[in-house]
Amino acid sequence: MKTSTSAKRATWLADREIAHLEFVLSGMRQIKALSRLTASYWHARISNIEAEFLLVATQRQRVLNLRRALETLVLPSSACSQLEQRASFAA
Repeated sequence: MKTSTSAKRATWLADREIAHLEFVLSGMRQIKALSRLTASYWHARISNIEAEFLLVATQRQRVLNLRRALETLVLPSSACSQLEQRASFAA
């Protein structure tokens, strides 16, 4: 992950990363498993997108949707709502 002092990458480059995670997480939902990669790995991938790219509103929403999708795979619903509240507070 890049440090906060380095410049973020262009907005249009984020679409490829977001699309990849959307694809992977949607497949996980279908098989109801996280594979060999841990939830922390996927959280880090999502956080890297937020840290490395200048995101427009639609991309920020897609990233939030990814977080929600991941949380529904790994946490009970009460924990998901707590994370959503924290994410909306941070936005």
